[in-house]
Amino acid sequence: MYQKKSNIGLYIIIAVVIVALGLVLPGQWEHNVKVPAMIIPQKEWVMLRETDGSIRTIERDYLDGGLHRLQSYKVDRGDHMQFWKNGSITSGSVVEEGDTLGIIRSRRLNRAIRQIRRELSVAKEDLKMRAAGEKPALVEEAEARVEEVQQRLQLLRQLLDRQEKLFEEELISQQQIDSLRIRLKILQSQLHAEQARVEALRSGAKEEERSMLQKRIEGLRKELRLLVNNKKRHTLTIPLNGIFYSQVSADTMFTIKSINKIAVMGLPQSESGRISSGDTVKIKFASVSSSLDGYIHHVEERARPVRGNNLMPVYVTFGRQSVSLPYGTQTETRIMLGTRSSWAYIKQFIKHTFSR
Repeated sequence: MYQKKSNIGLYIIIAVVIVALGLVLPGQWEHNVKVPAMIIPQKEWVMLRETDGSIRTIERDYLDGGLHRLQSYKVDRGDHMQFWKNGSITSGSVVEEGDTLGIIRSRRLNRAIRQIRRELSVAKEDLKMRAAGEKPALVEEAEARVEEVQQRLQLLRQLLDRQEKLFEEELISQQQIDSLRIRLKILQSQLHAEQARVEALRSGAKEEERSMLQKRIEGLRKELRLLVNNKKRHTLTIPLNGIFYSQVSADTMFTIKSINKIAVMGLPQSESGRISSGDTVKIKFASVSSSLDGYIHHVEERARPVRGNNLMPVYVTFGRQSVSLPYGTQTETRIMLGTRSSWAYIKQFIKHTFSR
């Protein structure tokens, strides 16, 4: 009984103190919350070399959490890729969107382009010569070959005449005569072919032959355009304004971090209802003398456990304001959330005390 009266007396005293504080304290207080924060780039572009030698590029946007402009440059079997970087760009350089970063060179692609160009050059020259008729030197060469075959044919006929007389006298066999007659037919066929070649050279190519050659030239041009366009795709341009870093790790060749920085902060779940996307708040980093205007881009819906506390990730941008802290900086930060009444603090204190 005595214990119950003591508890009631304590509660009365606490209530009186609380009411007195509510009357004495100022009506409104500047409310700020101390939270952890990390400085990261708004966007980041990365070039990676895969285990098979191929090259892949990725652009990350940390505000929307997405991956953009994913490109892959595959290495065919037996091929070899090299990246030739623009020599004027070094680690730490400030780069601008649209500048040439470098060229991915494929030996197989370069060989294929050279081969197609050679074939196209030969085909064009061939069409030109066929359309106008061949050069006199080629015609003379073909006529000389006709004359040579005619002489060999005449000698073989004379030999066959003599051998037939010997066969009639039964001095040689039928097999020897048949062999000579076969040789004669072969030479006659060769003579007809050489004569036809001379005629074709004198008159130029037939229309069908020229048409087929023109189609081949068009096909080679199309193939060359495809190869050249593929090579142009291997010329890498810088996708964003930022700072260039080289050889970040064993598989990361290059990284470009955007000049625009953002802060990712961990807001206590109990305070999450006080801010929303689009709000402007004052941000004060522990290592920076002046505060900045922060623009709440978005608050993630799910809290994450950090050092035993449930914190809501908040993404904050700073517009054109300069953030002097380097990328990756982790720092304590205060978010000014406007004013709060003394009674709100007292209610929070009561709730926190009697909920234990």
